[in-house]
Amino acid sequence: PGGEDIPSLPPGAAAVAWSGDGTRIACGWPGRILHVAGGPGAPVGVEALKGQGKGMFVVAGGWAPDGKHLAVTDGINYGILDMTTGNFVTIAKSFKQPGIARPGVGWSAGLKKVAYVINSEARDGQRLFLADFDGSNPKLILSAPHHDVYHGEVSDYGPPFFSGDSKTMLVRVSRTTSKGGTLLFTHESWLVRTDGSGGEKLVDGFNANWRPNPKLDLPDPAFWFQWRIADLPVANKQVGRPYLWGPTAIFSGTETLATPQDVNSAQPVQDPAQLQLQVVYFDKGRMELHFPRATQPTPYLVTGGALAKELVTGQIYNSLNVETSHAPEILVAGDDPNDDAPTYATFNKLGAGTDAGKAEDRTGRPVDSTLARDGTIRQDADLGNRAKIGAFILQTGHNIPDVFLGYFKGQSWDWISIAGYPISEPYWVHVNVAGEPHNVLVQVFERRTVTYDPSAPEAYRVQFGNVGRHYYNWRYGGK
Repeated sequence: PGGEDIPSLPPGAAAVAWSGDGTRIACGWPGRILHVAGGPGAPVGVEALKGQGKGMFVVAGGWAPDGKHLAVTDGINYGILDMTTGNFVTIAKSFKQPGIARPGVGWSAGLKKVAYVINSEARDGQRLFLADFDGSNPKLILSAPHHDVYHGEVSDYGPPFFSGDSKTMLVRVSRTTSKGGTLLFTHESWLVRTDGSGGEKLVDGFNANWRPNPKLDLPDPAFWFQWRIADLPVANKQVGRPYLWGPTAIFSGTETLATPQDVNSAQPVQDPAQLQLQVVYFDKGRMELHFPRATQPTPYLVTGGALAKELVTGQIYNSLNVETSHAPEILVAGDDPNDDAPTYATFNKLGAGTDAGKAEDRTGRPVDSTLARDGTIRQDADLGNRAKIGAFILQTGHNIPDVFLGYFKGQSWDWISIAGYPISEPYWVHVNVAGEPHNVLVQVFERRTVTYDPSAPEAYRVQFGNVGRHYYNWRYGGK
């Protein structure tokens, strides 16, 4: 309802590509983006492809996991459209033919590469390219010629599927045999290495695929979807960076919310059973599912719990009451309990998470404050040269360092939904990590604690603390 008809697709153009968050579909010719977050029966928003993508076909499976790039073609040029700028980069060309040359793509989040298949009915033949997410640096890694009459030769490549380590792809390879005017089609699954070598049959069969290495036991598929988008590439060693949630679940089950408002209910709820919330604890945080079996997709179906705020305020939102406890003497950063470094109780003394702890706008000024376990604050000009305040957050009255803000802006996920707003000021702390001393910048947000270690490798300088494990041990005694 409220959408528009998409014209019938010409041969070879059976193209549908879902966005990573499940709220949009790229499809059709000319290409369109369908906004379907409203669910069944709701009006569908329709958006034309922008810039050079206007009038182009959408390639099957063509939406990149970064949500920014889309594989498209005009029937001659095959490549990648930048969804933000409308810029199109050609990976390969094919001669003009009826419909399009049966393209298909696969994406590797680890390599930041797209594998692009193009099948032509004449001299171009079958080709498999590997290119960067934006279509640059294309490389031909597999090809088979076209034959006017096939006698069992390769006649088609299917969409490629990357292995967990991104070193190998599974590709469906089809053969055609012509006998007395009758065509016989057979299919195989081939292994093709992404370094350009290889290309041999693994098994007979159609579109074999990989089984993910880690498979977490989670109570709802929505949790698995949220975890795999962020952390499956880390678990599979496709990328070298910290986990967003953690390698595995600490606990999954249900908890009772403190108030009906936590489930967006306009009416008071008398039955506590109606406030049961599905949760999964990871090292870095807690996932929450407020509406199991939701009728429509939304990027915020799974949310993060405000664990860091509960830790520093000592207030646990449990059952129908707020349970007041003591903020724990657990180090916010570092792994040596004897360090003179702040704990959650230290931040409690500073009024973190309350009006008493709010600060003035210090945008542009150096981050030079150090914090000890007893709450003593000092200034260190040398440390102040390593970071400055990037913004002041009015919602909570705290400043964010530029090193955190720059990291957040470079991620594909929404930092407020993952970390929340800051509820403390940033401080330098002296901690030991694996027995080595480090000066680390620490700040408490509503849902997470965030650290910056300038001595760490670049991909690991900004990390989330183990607030999920800290909170679970505090609330449940490590059970």
